[in-house]
Amino acid sequence: MYNTVRGTKSGKPAKVEYFMWDEPRDGFSAMARVTGFPVAIAARLLADGTIRRGGILPPEDCICGDLYAPFLAELEKRHIKILETVSDDAAK
Repeated sequence: MYNTVRGTKSGKPAKVEYFMWDEPRDGFSAMARVTGFPVAIAARLLADGTIRRGGILPPEDCICGDLYAPFLAELEKRHIKILETVSDDAAK
């Protein structure tokens, strides 16, 4: 997976890139791992009351702020790593 976001950070043009690579492991395909594990982690956060918003929400609307780092840590426990890079966006 590769995603790019362009905008401003601290009033200056910035580019944030996300990189994720996964492979089959422990009997699960890479696709099953990168779709199923985040959903399972989010379900646990809903069940224990950590995520308080209800309804149908995209992950970016409910796993943000203080929840973002612990969510990534849970993914890393399952050997799914997401690299985030932030750079000046000279293209703007």
